[in-house]
Amino acid sequence: MPRIRYCSTPTGRVAYSASGTGPALLVDTGWITDLRGQLELYSFGPFIARLAERFTVIRYDKPGCGLSDRTGIDLSFDGQVAAALALAAVWNSISAKAAVRASWMSWPAQQAPFLAMAAPWS
Repeated sequence: MPRIRYCSTPTGRVAYSASGTGPALLVDTGWITDLRGQLELYSFGPFIARLAERFTVIRYDKPGCGLSDRTGIDLSFDGQVAAALALAAVWNSISAKAAVRASWMSWPAQQAPFLAMAAPWS
């Protein structure tokens, strides 16, 4: 199990983990997240393991989900974008590898253009 870390964001404290080596890949896995539980899903754990062979995979629990803060949080679209940007900024401050965004499913795909425009690594 990857080590769980926390960072402060405008939307509350967010739990994240990093595994693998190579260019950083900030993975947004959808609307509801659980850092520990996702790895136990049928194909998700092996999928992340394969990504980690080529990238430093950074996964996170969105505000209100998993190990992240659940009270006093901003669950709006702007709040979710702010949390992802704050996590990318924290990662960039502790690593020479700039975070690259990966997203799938409907909500993260909608966030991607906003993150690309405001990305601290661009």
